[in-house]
Parts: sequence; structure tokens; C-alpha cells
Amino acid sequence: GLPDNASGSIDLVAAKGTIAGQPYDDLKTKINFNGTIIDFETIEMAVAGGKLSGKGSFDRARANYAFELAARSIPLATIISIFPQNDSIPAISGSTDLTVSFSGNADRNEALVVNGNGTARGVVVGENSLGDIVFDASTADQKLTTKLTIGFDGRPQVVNAVVDFSKESLPLTASAE
Repeated sequence: GLPDNASGSIDLVAAKGTIAGQPYDDLKTKINFNGTIIDFETIEMAVAGGKLSGKGSFDRARANYAFELAARSIPLATIISIFPQNDSIPAISGSTDLTVSFSGNADRNEALVVNGNGTARGVVVGENSLGDIVFDASTADQKLTTKLTIGFDGRPQVVNAVVDFSKESLPLTASAE
């Protein structure tokens, strides 16, 4: 039945491994295949005393996707390892609690909807301590609006940013309060 009529499931359980250069303690996932739909029924990972969990789906024929993720005490390095490596970005450390959902269509930026919030604690970028960072993100009218409150060791700085998904260039505007 490949590629458009897949049928079956994968149950994966692993202990003490590495994903994208980041070690984990335990990994559990169940993935179901039904035609062109891939259903991530469960995703669970324990890492450095924290836990990442989620679920979601991807329709290969239509390119539609929807995912929900939650992290508790996950090292920021683990979260950052999801993104392509960039040598101009300094080392970032700390841990995060977050809840985020995102859905859309892989072929259309304007279909992306992101909603989430969380807190990153003890954030250090390069050699600079930022303290705690609280963030909130939501999508409305094809625009992702994000508010970051950066602790700066007791001197909070608020940064607001908007990404316009309706434009192919994905323009970003940011301001500080």
C-alpha cells in the first residue's frame, strides 16, 4: 500500500538514546498509518528530569497537519535542536514549561495557526543571563502575535512581535515596551 494506501502502526519504546545530538532517558511513541494520514497517537520523551508529550496528525495527500505539544522542565537545548543548526546563534541554556498547538497546511504559510504559552527559567544566551522569560503566542487574522517578558534579573523587558503569515515573505515586526 505505499505510498498512498499505508496501513498499520508503529509502537516504539526506547531508553537512553540521542535525537538530533540531544540525549534522552526514555522515548515512547505510537504512530498509526491509514492511507495518506499519519496519526501520531502518542509522543512521550523523558529528558534530564523533564517530560515532553504530544499528539498530532499529518495528511500527506492534502499536506494538512495539526499537533499539540506540552513540555515540563525540558532543557532549552532539546527544544532548539528541532530547528536547523545555525553557527551564528550562540549556546542557549535553561529549561522550559510550555504548551503549544499548531495546525495548518505545509504548502500554504497563510494557513498556519499557532497558539501557546510558557515560561523558560534560568535562560542564558552565550554568556548573558536573561533570567526567566514568559511568553504567550496566538494567531488571528493570519498573524502570529507573540509577547515575551524577559526577566533580566528583576528588570523586566517586554518584547512584542508579529509575523504576517498572509504574505509570502513572512514579514516580522517587533517592538519593546
